[in-house]
Amino acid sequence: MRGLKLAVGFLLVARVGGANPLTSLINVLTGGPEERNSLTFGADLPLPKDRLKVADLASWLAKENISDVDTLLDRVKEKGFAENLYRFTLIHTSRSLHRAKINPLYPRVVFSYRGLTGAVTGDPADPESYEQLELIEFDDTKNDFVFYNVDFNGKQPEVPVKPVESPNACTECHGKQPRPLWAAYPVWPGSYGSRNDVLTKKEKDQFLTFRKAFANGTHERYKKFAAPRRLFTYLDPKANLKVGLELNLLNFRKAYAQLSKSKITAKYAYALIGASKGCENIPAFLPGDLAKAHERRLGMGYFDLIRATQLSVEREATARANRFNKGLAPEEKSIGADEAGLNDVERTQITSNLRYVIEGQSLAPVDMAAWALSYSPTGRSYSFSNGHQGIQDFYEFGIKPHVKNISAASLADCDWLQKASLESLK
Repeated sequence: MRGLKLAVGFLLVARVGGANPLTSLINVLTGGPEERNSLTFGADLPLPKDRLKVADLASWLAKENISDVDTLLDRVKEKGFAENLYRFTLIHTSRSLHRAKINPLYPRVVFSYRGLTGAVTGDPADPESYEQLELIEFDDTKNDFVFYNVDFNGKQPEVPVKPVESPNACTECHGKQPRPLWAAYPVWPGSYGSRNDVLTKKEKDQFLTFRKAFANGTHERYKKFAAPRRLFTYLDPKANLKVGLELNLLNFRKAYAQLSKSKITAKYAYALIGASKGCENIPAFLPGDLAKAHERRLGMGYFDLIRATQLSVEREATARANRFNKGLAPEEKSIGADEAGLNDVERTQITSNLRYVIEGQSLAPVDMAAWALSYSPTGRSYSFSNGHQGIQDFYEFGIKPHVKNISAASLADCDWLQKASLESLK
């Protein structure tokens, strides 16, 4: 079938308007000015070359006398990368390996900026956790996340500490194909500003206690993250949203690269467009025998898949709402799954459509649950709510920029896409 070409690389088109957090985020990721509305972001133009990388930290550790996490954080600022530390959020209740050392008075700091995410604890009374820096770096040559740990415990004199890649402990929570974990918008249980980046009453009281301790000089580490003239007098009003948006966009980039490498995008181009546009009856986009083969591999038919996807999303949203509710003061109103970011019908349809095409094909095994950053006790989640369009961002920033020589009218016409898909899959 002529008329469609999937090009290499990502072209991100940010919406015009300074109030759109996604516009600001894309410019943060690429280093572009706020007013730009068309940015290249992909294999042909990676993340900014002058961004902070794990290789920089490894070089400083090898050449300089750095004996603890605080000194390394100081180097980050001295070397001109202070913004990496200023883009943070605070976690007062955690499920990480260091959860026993994290609390409202000594919250965990998670900072994320231009493809590098880090986390530290804040209580010096527990040096085992305090002297570890955990890192997740997006490798834009492999389009994948790489996990590291920098551990200063037991450091020997004159022996440089090195970042250790992919510690085995990471895969227990982050999966066999490790990716960051971040709750779906707009509820982030355990974070300060856990509901839509607004402090609950209980969190406000806890934060005021933390801020008082910080002002009294007992929380030295947190000064590394306090921007000039700020000093924790307030928190970034979109701190949790920004972390989630950055990690989701990078994860969708990873996902598209995975599909492209395995030739899935080439074979199923029109079906993927129809699926991601929310076209109904996506099995009709495949020849009959191929659709049956997809359903055999899925172990269920299309409508059963939609229901299974909806149940998975409901379970994850309900669990997140319950965890959030446990952190409320008695007088505060609890929330349900809908308020915790339960996907609407249209987004569940799109997720199910994509699962039908992607998880049902035989070119390469792909598990879309590995695309979701939301933590699920079962290890499987299809919650893609990120404060923007969720799973629809996979089309906007993954598929759409690769589509060439096809009219906007055709892209919006499910009947045309279905015919094109059937002809291309003959």
